[in-house]
Amino acid sequence: MRKFTKILPLLMASTFSVGLLMSAGAAAKTINVGMECTYPPFNYRDSAGNLTGFEVDLANEFGKRYGHKINYICQEWKGIIPSLLVGKYDIIIGSLSITEKRAKKVDFSNSYRASTGQFVVKKGSDINPFNEDGTPNVEALEGKVVGVPKATTHSAYFKAKFPGLKVKQYDSLHAMLLDMTSGRLDAALAGPIKLNKNFLQTPEGKDYQFSGPVILNTKYFGEGVGAAVARGKNGDLMSEWNEYLDEIFSDGTFKEVNLKYWNFSILPQVWR
Repeated sequence: MRKFTKILPLLMASTFSVGLLMSAGAAAKTINVGMECTYPPFNYRDSAGNLTGFEVDLANEFGKRYGHKINYICQEWKGIIPSLLVGKYDIIIGSLSITEKRAKKVDFSNSYRASTGQFVVKKGSDINPFNEDGTPNVEALEGKVVGVPKATTHSAYFKAKFPGLKVKQYDSLHAMLLDMTSGRLDAALAGPIKLNKNFLQTPEGKDYQFSGPVILNTKYFGEGVGAAVARGKNGDLMSEWNEYLDEIFSDGTFKEVNLKYWNFSILPQVWR
């Protein structure tokens, strides 16, 4: 009996430790993250086939801090929201602009980068898509072929502001820029953050430049880019993600990841 009395505290301590481990294991879960996986530098595969990019870094850090396993599911852009709604993944972390139309189907997180648009043309071109007062210059693009990424805010904006003009839509930005450098496009409209890093600063884009100002039309480009869950679902996950964003905004982690890919802030209200 005396021996048992001596052993009992050890057994209780051991049981308590196992309980803690079980509790920690129960809290951790697999988070299925949907993204395009072909959209550098936000989410893409490197030369070794590994998934990488700005949003992958953010998601990996989220999993590390909250003890979740992050499982990536690659999805073509045109099906990114429909696949979320049928439960293919839990959350989209893939450059999805926060718009009123999309908010009818999904719940968005706080923004983690700006959402804008800008035209790019060949250097020496006299194409200026905007008048001096900032209004769209439809005449400047008459008879021109303009490229836009399919099913995007940029496509919606162009159709609304430059009606009746010839537009060519692409399943990927890469395909659009290939046509641009091959001379099949006179101008292209996409996100300047991506165009600057992945086109204008590359050898392929050395003969091209932005034309016109950065477009800040929130009706079409929304209030920025955020993560998204199916409307009314995964509220706890979204609360965790927003809490995580607050943490990395304040502790400098966001700025560190940002500077890994760009030498300017992609979310100016967080740091300058």
